[in-house]
Amino acid sequence: LGVVHAMAHSLGGWKDCAHGECNAILLPIVMRYNRNAGLEEYAEAARRIPSIQADDASTEAADALIAAVEQLQRDLGVNVPLRNLGLTKEDLPTLVDLAFADVCVVTNPRQPTRKDLENLYAQAL
Repeated sequence: LGVVHAMAHSLGGWKDCAHGECNAILLPIVMRYNRNAGLEEYAEAARRIPSIQADDASTEAADALIAAVEQLQRDLGVNVPLRNLGLTKEDLPTLVDLAFADVCVVTNPRQPTRKDLENLYAQAL
C-alpha cells in the first residue's frame, strides 16, 4: 500500500480518476522515492522478472525493476502526466493534505513529509 495508494486515493477522489490508473501513473515515481528503504524487496521483485538479472539487493537491481515498471507503463499507455487528467499545480496543497491524512501513508517504508508528497505529485505533473 503505502504512499502510492495514499496519493492515488487523493487524486482519484479529487479528479474523479480510476484508482488503478492513478496508481499506475504514480508507481515508478514513488518507487524511486522508496528505493533505498526497500532494496531487499525491490531485489526480490526484480528476481521474479526473467529479463532482469538481479542477484543481490543493490541499487542496480532496484533501478532495473523501476525501469521495467516504466516500460510496462509505456506499453500500457499509462505514463501520462497528471496534467492530462486535469491536475494543476494549484491542486497540490489539497492533494497533499488528503494524501498525508490517508492511513496508507503509515505503511510506507519511508515516512514522507508533506514536502515529499508535494514533490512526488509535482514530478508526475
